[in-house]
Amino acid sequence: MHKVLIGEFPQINIEIMIIWIDMLASDNATTANEAAKIFQHDNVIQFHDPNRLVGKAIAESLDVNDTIGWDIYLFYETGIKWREKPPVPFDWTHQLDDPWADPGRFAWGDELIVRLRRMIGELKIGEQ
Repeated sequence: MHKVLIGEFPQINIEIMIIWIDMLASDNATTANEAAKIFQHDNVIQFHDPNRLVGKAIAESLDVNDTIGWDIYLFYETGIKWREKPPVPFDWTHQLDDPWADPGRFAWGDELIVRLRRMIGELKIGEQ
């Protein structure tokens, strides 16, 4: 993910927000901090959401209530602002084996890499 999101598109001015949400038994502040070390870059903002508040808001922005959005890649056009709740993304994909998540947007492994590349290419934002 790091290579695709940061390394392959140096001409695009993109901001990346990674939200570490406690979903698995092993998820906590310590494991989030360790995982965050992989994505150290000037255009990456990261934080830990142990109460799943952002995950819930993201699911609601995708018109799904009473669930948590996680393992999701959301893409927004330049200038989109998050206010009280996240806006609807330009495009998104996920790695969830969960009935609420659109199966047509599921991608894993190499397919996820292909989909992320396509979505970044379609954004065409902030090209220098």
